[in-house]
Amino acid sequence: NNISAIFVYSLSRLNRNTENHLAIRGLLSRAGVTLISLSEPTENTPVGQFIETIFAATAQMENETRAVNESNSLRRRFFEGNITSKPPFGYLMQKINSKSIAVKDPKTFDIMQEMWKKVAFEGWTLGDVAKHLNKEGVVSVQNRLFKQWTSKALTKIFSNKFYMGILVSEKYGETPGKHDPMVDDILYYRVREIMAGRRPKSSHYHSLREDFKLRKTLRCKDCGRAMTSSWATARNGEKIPLYYCQ
Repeated sequence: NNISAIFVYSLSRLNRNTENHLAIRGLLSRAGVTLISLSEPTENTPVGQFIETIFAATAQMENETRAVNESNSLRRRFFEGNITSKPPFGYLMQKINSKSIAVKDPKTFDIMQEMWKKVAFEGWTLGDVAKHLNKEGVVSVQNRLFKQWTSKALTKIFSNKFYMGILVSEKYGETPGKHDPMVDDILYYRVREIMAGRRPKSSHYHSLREDFKLRKTLRCKDCGRAMTSSWATARNGEKIPLYYCQ
């Protein structure tokens, strides 16, 4: 053995776990190698080993305390409505008042919002969405390995509650986010029903029809019931929007 000593700047640089430190210390001692710290007293005596153990335990305590503080900070940030990881497609991280928050990506937010409506109201499949995005040259800057859009990648997007303003964490659960939602909860669950192969509830459809924004809002003056709507065709072939009582 040509090694007689190992120098470390601090015992904490060797290991931040007391049990592991003592195991390493024992292996070095049996090999006849002296451990020397440049910033702490290290002596191969009972008192010196006792002090060394205290330093090792202190390093472990500081490391674990730091981890707890970081965890509490992430938990606090989460329940304040701030995202704690990279935002999904359609959003960017931006520093505002020294805090990183998710904001709309001006290049992709409106495009993705339109895709939600295409799936909800125009019968687009995820394959149709992928084909359209690839044709338009839309790329995902969030994924460094991105090559092209696929139905599998879009499944994750259309299943993400972040788009309706909800933060989700396996550790903390769910909480309302501070970011601007891309869709409301009705549109989100309508798309989820379509993806699951179920026919969306008619109430969702009535509430969100773009061509009849007052559907289920207008009331019949005679009976007070909510009015429905549809398109009628005139004799000249012209489409006429109508509201009428059910």
